[in-house]
Amino acid sequence: MNFNKRLRLAKEKFEAGKNAFDSLKYQEAADNFLAAAELLKGIKGNETDYASCLGHAANALDELGYYDRAKSLLEKALHIQKKFLDSEHPDVAGSLNNLAGIYQAQGDYEQAKQLHEKALAIREKVLGFEHPDVAGSLNNLAIIYKANGDYEQAKQLCEKALTIRKKALGFEHPNVAAILNNLANIYEDQGYYEQAQKLHEQALSIREKSLGSEHHDVASSLNNLANIHKLQGNTEKAKEFYQRAQAIINKVFDESHPITKKITKNYLELQQEVEELRKRDLEQRAALEEAKKLEYLSYMATGIAHNINNPVGIIRAAAQRGLMDIEQGISLNVEDGQEIFQSILEESERLHKIIKGFREFAKGDRKNRENVNINTVVEQIRDYFQNQLESKNIVLKLELSPDNPYSYANFFILQEVLINLVHNAREILENMPDATISIRTWQQAEKVGFTVEDNGAGIPAEQQKNLFMPFHSTKTHGMGLGLHFTYKSLLEINATITYQDCTPHGARFIIELPPTTGETS
Repeated sequence: MNFNKRLRLAKEKFEAGKNAFDSLKYQEAADNFLAAAELLKGIKGNETDYASCLGHAANALDELGYYDRAKSLLEKALHIQKKFLDSEHPDVAGSLNNLAGIYQAQGDYEQAKQLHEKALAIREKVLGFEHPDVAGSLNNLAIIYKANGDYEQAKQLCEKALTIRKKALGFEHPNVAAILNNLANIYEDQGYYEQAQKLHEQALSIREKSLGSEHHDVASSLNNLANIHKLQGNTEKAKEFYQRAQAIINKVFDESHPITKKITKNYLELQQEVEELRKRDLEQRAALEEAKKLEYLSYMATGIAHNINNPVGIIRAAAQRGLMDIEQGISLNVEDGQEIFQSILEESERLHKIIKGFREFAKGDRKNRENVNINTVVEQIRDYFQNQLESKNIVLKLELSPDNPYSYANFFILQEVLINLVHNAREILENMPDATISIRTWQQAEKVGFTVEDNGAGIPAEQQKNLFMPFHSTKTHGMGLGLHFTYKSLLEINATITYQDCTPHGARFIIELPPTTGETS
């Protein structure tokens, strides 16, 4: 093959390699660059072009994860460049930079750092301190410092590189996104997840806009965001981002590529963690729900203790009256005896109803759904708590809807919700003057529900957004689970709970319930 034909074919192969590389077809790119290098090999005056072909082939192989082959080609290219170019030529710095990247990928950070520092020194001297390639070297060094745990130095280098690239290339260049990505990783390692998330989102936006939605750098940003959401406990969001990243990578690389392996590994680890968390959550939830149920029983038992006092007192007084007459030899006439025994019978029946209600609450099926009279639930809770509240100088007011609203719900869940809200209000209002708890039932078109409010201090605005989150409490004691379980229990019956401030002060909880289905009795 004559000289000119070899040069022409080499140029064609080189251009084909560049096009393939830009299209993410890295194996095809490597093959074309190597073919171009073979055609240029031995042609005097084209040594540096030959080295350039080797360097480009190495970059393509680096993308495919063939690090040893890529390193061998780069070292060969670097030797040629140093021989035929000035040792401080920018092309030499480029090869040093690429070679450092391979050592970095293989975990040899010390060797990578030395090569990056050499590349930086050449670029600063030849290109000036504000050249985009200088920013590239600063960014690469920042990655090394981050890997070694020197976060402050890494951040300084990243921010310096970011300033240079934004000035030289504009705010929406892919190379700016690369630095944002690395800066985000530094914040992530330090535990500053919100800041890291914002930077990763900026990088993703730039990459999608400038590279297209299916570029592997976009997949890298999605993977980074998935990691952030995973670290913050948002597994659903993490899963979404991992799946999007995986879909892109599977189109670009085969299963053996390191990036494919990395994203697949991250996703599988997330799935395992989600399953472990799900099992642990079920176990903890069951234990906590049992503890909360016992706490509800304790609240109810306290109310029942107050309610039992009255009938027990009446029964005792009636029995004492009859016994006193017998001891004094007074014969009971039929009318007096009937009155005594009737009183004992009535109060015994009252006790039976109280104890029966308590037993039903303790053993009640929380999974059953039926048409429930909301007024009845409220009245029963009043009967349990009224005496207890009166002893604390707290007034309990009921405003029951004349529409007699029904809901397709669970009687015992509604009891638990009311018990928790009334108990919370009682604790807030204790020792306050003119303390009042109001419960109102309502029916509006297709909606039914009830409202519980008090005239206490209310809930501070900064605490309201986390009011129904687990382990969040507005009190100085307790686990912070009461309102969380109220929220979760209501979800189970397709109901909702919301909070409002009262005017001029106080707290109001609005419970909206699903309307009844079919006939009510």
